Amino acid sequence: MKKCIIDFRMRNNEKEYIKSLGYELIETRYNNSVYDEIASHVDILYTKIDDILVYAPRKLY
Repeated sequence: MKKCIIDFRMRNNEKEYIKSLGYELIETRYNNSVYDEIASHVDILYTKIDDILVYAPRKLY
């Protein structure tokens, strides 16, 4: 099955549409290393290098 990484705040109707296209959804988690408005944006938190998916670390405090 194809996978799609999404912002956990995505609306349910959008999630259902993407699922209907045959994708398994993987939701981001809140990342406190950046400000609230972008704290779960996929394009801010993830990048792909060759075949490796890299996720931005979170602050631990």
